[in-house]
Amino acid sequence: MVEDKLERLAEDILGLSHDKIDAIDMITSRLLLKALTNEDAQILTGLFYQTKKFLKQNRIWGETGYITICTYSLPHRNIYSGDVVMYAFPDKLEKNDIVQFIYVPSYFKEPSSYMCTYLSSEGVKVLLEDNRLHVTIEVHENMILGQVIKVISLISEEGQEIFKKIYHLNYIEDCINVDLEFFHDDKNIVDELNKRLEIIKQMKL
Repeated sequence: MVEDKLERLAEDILGLSHDKIDAIDMITSRLLLKALTNEDAQILTGLFYQTKKFLKQNRIWGETGYITICTYSLPHRNIYSGDVVMYAFPDKLEKNDIVQFIYVPSYFKEPSSYMCTYLSSEGVKVLLEDNRLHVTIEVHENMILGQVIKVISLISEEGQEIFKKIYHLNYIEDCINVDLEFFHDDKNIVDELNKRLEIIKQMKL
């Protein structure tokens, strides 16, 4: 497994003597610079969230979490595309927490961030449930980015104020249309999505 190889490499680096640390710092700086100049948005997104998580875990700059716009719906938790989602970096997860993580299972086309339900953990292995595809996923704990602590509906005035300041309308409109196709046979979900789609169309006028 790639994750196991990377974990062993990290342990080897951390075990180096202090006189080798300067060289590692230079190599790390070059790798970060290469990643930051990469045009792949998914790589940049993952690097951004992982860096914020590192800052929090090491108590640097008072990092506590981040805020995003949801790009796909979890209706069973009343979360829909376009809603504002606030995440924190939890010290401990509890069963049924909704978490965001980066993963590349076979049924996803590219590495990206997704939300799933936390089930349990054993050592560094974390078990998640994909509530849309009804499958169980095992990931390394380092792939967990954050835990959902609050959702602000796009339907609300507060949600619309935040949304207008931090996201592109066309992209979220596309995400909602994808969800409309995915949930086309559930009238309640379709109604919720159409409410958000109408708000975005009004914002574009």
